[in-house]
Amino acid sequence: MLIVDRYQCLIFSFYREEPEVTALLDSLRTCKFERRWEAIRVQCLSKDHLEDVLKIIPYIVKPFGLLGLCQKIILSAPKRKKLTYMVEKTCYSDLIS
Repeated sequence: MLIVDRYQCLIFSFYREEPEVTALLDSLRTCKFERRWEAIRVQCLSKDHLEDVLKIIPYIVKPFGLLGLCQKIILSAPKRKKLTYMVEKTCYSDLIS
């Protein structure tokens, strides 16, 4: 059974009309997402998995920035230092009107 986290759902929904990006995001399916205060924690399975997720961090940051859901994203994996990425709240004028 496939269990999809709400934050994973947010990211995949954001890119639903871009199949090439959705294919890149496939490594997120095995991550565990958790929200803590103003941060989203993304827990990876291993060092190699973390390296795969690092390649797609811009795609992860963008939907959270547009919705203003967090200030930072923290990536972690067993026996690895946590990596923190700041999320800028962005607003596009064409989305407002």
